[in-house]
Amino acid sequence: MVPSIKSKFHHIDELVGLTKTIITFSCDIEDAEKIDEYCRRNGLNRSWFIRECVMQVVDGIVPLIIRDKP
Repeated sequence: MVPSIKSKFHHIDELVGLTKTIITFSCDIEDAEKIDEYCRRNGLNRSWFIRECVMQVVDGIVPLIIRDKP
């Protein structure tokens, strides 16, 4: 007899909501200004850029904008 695995999510919306809660992006004003300037200068969409940065962090890849060393 093979055990069955049942999802605790009844609707895909619940899973999507959970994912949105787990993957969040925050930055200070200085970082936000740098992102805004970088996107304007390179003709990029800020939402796309932030999503790419978050996914690179999730994947363990170097972010597109490197922070200054402390």
